[in-house]
Amino acid sequence: MKTLTLIFLCLSMAFAETRKPQTAQMSADERIAFFEKSLKDTPSDLGVQAGLASAFIQKMRETTDFAYLNRAAAIVDKMLAADPKSYDGIRLSAEIETHRHNFPRAAELASTLLERNPSDAGALGLLGDSLMELGQYDSAPTLPATTASPTIASLPATPSRLWIGWLWRLRRAVPRLRIWRGAWSSSATCS
Repeated sequence: MKTLTLIFLCLSMAFAETRKPQTAQMSADERIAFFEKSLKDTPSDLGVQAGLASAFIQKMRETTDFAYLNRAAAIVDKMLAADPKSYDGIRLSAEIETHRHNFPRAAELASTLLERNPSDAGALGLLGDSLMELGQYDSAPTLPATTASPTIASLPATPSRLWIGWLWRLRRAVPRLRIWRGAWSSSATCS
């Protein structure tokens, strides 16, 4: 299960979303430079701060240098100090906690986001990821069977979409896998 989770995590990173359309084609370094310059011009703009934090998170993904994650966390802490209910601040905080493997806290933050906006696919993905990492498969968010496929299909290719699809299939597959695993293990022989 850890291998599958790791595969989907890697795939989801390839489709990471960006915060602003004008930076969508930029590299992480270019985004950092863009948002640092913008932050000098408008230091109290929470959108610019969120963009810079997001760029630092992306740079951490590319380099595995957690100093970038710490820089993102410092920005998010300032965002939340200025506005404790900042939706972007809470969302970025949940993402940071996920990278730090603090899955209980990430699940708590994602749940807070979903209380405010139940249709937030990103928060649903963060919650699902956290609960899966905690082994709480039955607690993972569900989508009604009649609306799950169209909802998933209409989302852009983001980590959230990948996780929603994965959770949706996993929740339906677990009973079949348990039956299959039992049949396979009783008939398998080791030589």
